[in-house]
Amino acid sequence: TPRQIMAVFMVQGASAGIVGALLGALLGTLLASQLNNLMPIIGALLDGAALPVAIEPLQVVGIALAAMAVALLSTLYPSWRAAATQPAEALRYE
Repeated sequence: TPRQIMAVFMVQGASAGIVGALLGALLGTLLASQLNNLMPIIGALLDGAALPVAIEPLQVVGIALAAMAVALLSTLYPSWRAAATQPAEALRYE
């Protein structure tokens, strides 16, 4: 049914958004926490200067939730279009 098709697209988009946001938050936090250790390796610091690193957990969670919401919202239109498409009509041009 169109409702099931829409649900499949929404679940796919939401799961990709959740995985991406969680990986991004985890890797971003890890990279930010080790930033001053990594800068000399890539030669980006001059005269031994360091960058201040302050990781706010509430901000990380908020940004991850916002990324998940954007991913979910971005699946609405494609899932609506997929639900409205007749299978025979879609296969006609393949």
